[in-house]
Amino acid sequence: MMRYLDVLRVFFISFFLTLLIPNIESIAKQKNNFSSDLSSLNVNNKSENNDLKIKLNLDNLEDFFKKNNEEIRIYKSKIEQAKSDFKSQLALWYPKLILKSTNLPSYVSGQSSNNKTNESNSTDTFTKSLDINLEWDLIDFSRNPNIKISKLNLDKAKLNYKIKYRELYKEILEIFFKFKSSNEEIKVAKQAIALSEISLKDAKERFKAGIGNKLEVLEADNQLRKDQKFLARKIGDVKKNKNLLIYKLNLNNEDVVLDKSKLNISGIWTTSLNSSLEMIINEREEFKNLKIDQLINKNNRYLKSSVMKPKVSIYNTYSISAITGESGVVSPDTSKSTQSEENTVGLKFSWILFDGGNTRQNYKSSKEKEKELEINFSVVQEQIINDIRNQFIDLDVSMKNLLKSYQQIIFAKEALDLSLMRLKAGVTNQREVIRNLSELTDSKSKYIQDITNYNINIEQLKLDTGIKKI
Repeated sequence: MMRYLDVLRVFFISFFLTLLIPNIESIAKQKNNFSSDLSSLNVNNKSENNDLKIKLNLDNLEDFFKKNNEEIRIYKSKIEQAKSDFKSQLALWYPKLILKSTNLPSYVSGQSSNNKTNESNSTDTFTKSLDINLEWDLIDFSRNPNIKISKLNLDKAKLNYKIKYRELYKEILEIFFKFKSSNEEIKVAKQAIALSEISLKDAKERFKAGIGNKLEVLEADNQLRKDQKFLARKIGDVKKNKNLLIYKLNLNNEDVVLDKSKLNISGIWTTSLNSSLEMIINEREEFKNLKIDQLINKNNRYLKSSVMKPKVSIYNTYSISAITGESGVVSPDTSKSTQSEENTVGLKFSWILFDGGNTRQNYKSSKEKEKELEINFSVVQEQIINDIRNQFIDLDVSMKNLLKSYQQIIFAKEALDLSLMRLKAGVTNQREVIRNLSELTDSKSKYIQDITNYNINIEQLKLDTGIKKI
């Protein structure tokens, strides 16, 4: 029941926000000292080329990220590498055709003599030969494990891409919301400066009329400078967030502007914690990755044990050669030549009967690795479940903060109105008005920050649980 009431509260906040918060921008009548900085940030920029710029919003943000982010491209490349490796391992099923030669060509010359017979022979030959060998492994116990491991590595590369995609996009969303939040706070700062300028002007007039004092003028001037510092800080935040967002999206700084939509809540999370946990245990890529690691380890065990199993291959070797000259004669005739060709078909067989215990130790190592992976699965599972629980806690806190900060705006506005009426009636001083002006600015700034935190929590939960509909 309490959860349902919280949902209703947030819904009514988003609906009545524009009605309940008064628009006081019309109060600003003096030119702001920071207008040149704001125009350089494209905040409310109305240049003729604005239609040609990229307008970033929550709807097209992911498209730019998917297309332009350099880190995502790296993981896409890793998938292509794994595909090529898998295809190369499939080639183990096919025969190999080998062309080789040790005489392409070769020249041999020399003499030999016998002291007992006083005979001497000479050699003078020019040889050309070529071998063509067709070989096909009929029995090879290492072939299947190699192919399965490469296929599992391809599946793992795809899962790693999804994991990295989620991590990077969460970061992009957080930057985007902070960028939008900073822009909203600039508007609050401008409104605060406008009110502070009016308050300072009023304090000076009251001081000249003899109904105020110098302290009120100094405090009003100090409040104006605080608001100007607040504006300068938010301008800096906008610049940094924009630069970081453009860097992550690999875009041109001059071609990007932020959409002018209002900062509203992203939605209401209605799926329970238990339902969310059930979904991620079955769907999260980290769990699938760990299961793949277990399968890779199993196939590695088969691969290492295949060393001790027989290997049978069929082969066909065709050889041709041509020799010019003679060998081992008294006077070689270099004009003589001989040619030959030969074709051999047969089976090859090899079997390592003893390897000093290497295979046995590899098997034991693989079994220990299996235990490690099982423990690691449990550790990662608990870590992810704990992260989701913490995100639900953060969401609940941000929702409550959002409600409280909205109430603070209403109370601060009411306090400001009362202090203005009290000032006109002469029952208070300018200092009370200045204090209430400061509290109104702070409450608006905190409200924007709370909306931002709430939206970040919602979007992160959507990505981490895979639940898109909220």
